[in-house]
Amino acid sequence: MTKTTKLPHYLHLIKGKGFMMMTLADAHQYALENNADVWNVHESIDLKPEYFDSEVEMEETD
Repeated sequence: MTKTTKLPHYLHLIKGKGFMMMTLADAHQYALENNADVWNVHESIDLKPEYFDSEVEMEETD
């Protein structure tokens, strides 16, 4: 069963690429995989995160 949840997304600045909206976990993973400098702009200017839908796989219990 697929359940839609809203995950907090933050605006991140990626050096050499620009801005991207992503979760904190996605930003961390991107930084590790691409050896890139990633800054959380939302936290820098004290903004609240935006919430976007994200599909999460849920096990059905009967």
